[in-house]
Amino acid sequence: MKVLTKYPVVSQNGNQYRIDAWEDKWGTAHIEVFVYLGKSKIFKRDKFKSVYGGDEYGTAYDAPRWKYNYVAMAKDQVISYENYLKNIERKATERNDGVKEFSKWDGKC
Repeated sequence: MKVLTKYPVVSQNGNQYRIDAWEDKWGTAHIEVFVYLGKSKIFKRDKFKSVYGGDEYGTAYDAPRWKYNYVAMAKDQVISYENYLKNIERKATERNDGVKEFSKWDGKC
């Protein structure tokens, strides 16, 4: 199967991504999410950076189970990526709050 590519894919948050989808020889579908980096300086082509998915085992899809619905798999992958970003942001906020709380602590138990 050739690589299927779609750009732009716009998430519910309004973020734009490029999605590449392909199957390996075992029928496992791989969906890779890219972010747009702008135009290249030399050839003025669009540049993208892979940020999620691809050949990572945890982001592979069982294509027959999804009935080869690449649109649904791509949407699921974008949602997973944005949830991943939310979790990173939440953990950073919690860590900073914990550090502030520790700094304010008077040391009494």
